[in-house]
Amino acid sequence: MDSGSDVEPPPKVSKTEILTPSRAQKLKELPIHIDFDHFQKSIDDGTFQFS
Repeated sequence: MDSGSDVEPPPKVSKTEILTPSRAQKLKELPIHIDFDHFQKSIDDGTFQFS
């Protein structure tokens, strides 16, 4: 008996599907202030992380 045959594989989601324009617009509307200079600097020096 094959115990794994009836298990659905996880849906494949491409990165382009994760952030659609409508979702991006919703993100822009969120009441969150982002310091983009710090944001870019943290990406550049490798310390970028979401908290």
